[in-house]
Amino acid sequence: MVIAYASSEPGNKEKMASAIDAFSKRCPPELLSQTTLPTGIEIVPGVAKTPEPTELNKLLRYRGKPAVSYNQFVCAMTDLALRRASYDFIQNGKRPRDIQFEDLEAAAKPYFAQLVALSGIDPITMENLV
Repeated sequence: MVIAYASSEPGNKEKMASAIDAFSKRCPPELLSQTTLPTGIEIVPGVAKTPEPTELNKLLRYRGKPAVSYNQFVCAMTDLALRRASYDFIQNGKRPRDIQFEDLEAAAKPYFAQLVALSGIDPITMENLV
């Protein structure tokens, strides 16, 4: 998962379009998710435009969908971290049945912390980063 924030400064729209184009050309298609974020609008396969996390529940409410809870957020970040750690093991030639739970847990921890921090939350205190 890659998260990029674009400010409203002049020229940033063009820079973001150029970055998305470069990413789309260089990223192997098998690494891109075929599932669009429930709060996003697909720009190209694997890339979606979505509001910042602080506005997420407002957008969902306007779309007539239920709000995302803290528990859903933590579960989703855990799932993503475990998937990313699993991918690393598989890329290094390990078969899924040979991966020990303790090893997967240890490998997923840094990814969980990174994902939470990218979402604007301190992974230590689980409070908003200010």
